Amino acid sequence: MLNDFPSLKIPPTLLLTQLPLLQQRFYSVSSSPKFHPGEVHLTIAIAKYIKPNGVIHHGICSTWLQTCPVGEQVPCVMRAAPNFHMPEDGTRPIIMVGPGSGIAPFRSFWQQRKIDKEMLAVPRRKFHDPYGEKKGWGSMTIYFGCRDRNIDNIYESELKQYQEEDVLQDVYFGFSREPGKKKAVHIYRSNRSRLLSVPVFSYLSIYLSIYLSIYLSIYHFVYIHRPELTYVQHLLKKNSKAVCDAIVREGGHFYVCGDVQMASDVSDTVEMILKEDAPMSSEEAKNYVLKLRVCINVFLSFEFCKSFQG
Repeated sequence: MLNDFPSLKIPPTLLLTQLPLLQQRFYSVSSSPKFHPGEVHLTIAIAKYIKPNGVIHHGICSTWLQTCPVGEQVPCVMRAAPNFHMPEDGTRPIIMVGPGSGIAPFRSFWQQRKIDKEMLAVPRRKFHDPYGEKKGWGSMTIYFGCRDRNIDNIYESELKQYQEEDVLQDVYFGFSREPGKKKAVHIYRSNRSRLLSVPVFSYLSIYLSIYLSIYLSIYHFVYIHRPELTYVQHLLKKNSKAVCDAIVREGGHFYVCGDVQMASDVSDTVEMILKEDAPMSSEEAKNYVLKLRVCINVFLSFEFCKSFQG
C-alpha cells in the first residue's frame, strides 16, 4: 500500500501496531526420521503469482526460506499428523496421489518402507485380515503430476531408484504442460477449410487472431485447440482396474495430498472407477468412498482423514 501511495506518511510505530502477526506456515515433512536421523526434510513450492493490479506477489515464508543461506537457523515447531500415516498392517496396498509439492509426505512413506523391508522380510500382523491372509509386503503405488517433465519433475531419479529396488511397485507420471503441446487458434472458412492457425503464446494472440478474422470477414468459426493435458485423476482412470482391486478387493489405503480442487477431482474419479469396475451404483460408490481409508492432506485449507473401517 505504501508503495502504491508514496505520499502517505505513517509513523513506523503506528504501522507496527496495526499490522497483524504473521501466521504459521505448515509444511509436510518429506523424510523418514529413521532414514534421516536428526534431520527434517521439506519439499516447498515457491509461492509466486500476479495480483489483479499486475504486481507480482512473492510468498513470504517460501521466499524467505529460498533465500536463507546454508547453515541459517530457522525457527520452527513440529506438529504431529495423527491421521496421516502409513497403515499398521504392512500387507495392505498403498495408493499415493501427490502432484507437485503434494508428493512431500509420500517421500517419507517410501523411505520408511525401505527401512521396514530391510529390517523385516515379512511384515508383522496384529489381527485377522478379512481380505485374506497375506504374507508379503503390500504394494506401494504413487501417482505424481507436474507441468513439465524437464523442469519440475521433482524426485524423478529417486522414484525410479526405489522402483528398481522394489520399494515402490508402480510409479505413474502425468505432465500438463509438455513442450511442443501449445494451445493454438484455428480460423476456418465457411466451407470448413482451415484458413489460419496461430500458436497461443498469450491471451493477446487469441484476441488479435479473432479480430483479424472479423476484420477480413473471412471466418466461419474460431476453434481454440487445447492439447491433451494429463493430470493425476486421468492416470487413476487409466489404471481403474488396479485401483479398484487395491481399495475394494484388498482393503488398501488411499492417500491424497495437494490442493482442494485436485482432491475433489480425485474423489470424483474414484467414485467413477467404483461405479464402472466394482461395479456399484452412484449411491453405493459415494458411500464407499466415505467409508474408505482415505487420508487427505489439503493445502491452504485443513487436514482430515476419513477412516471408518476397522
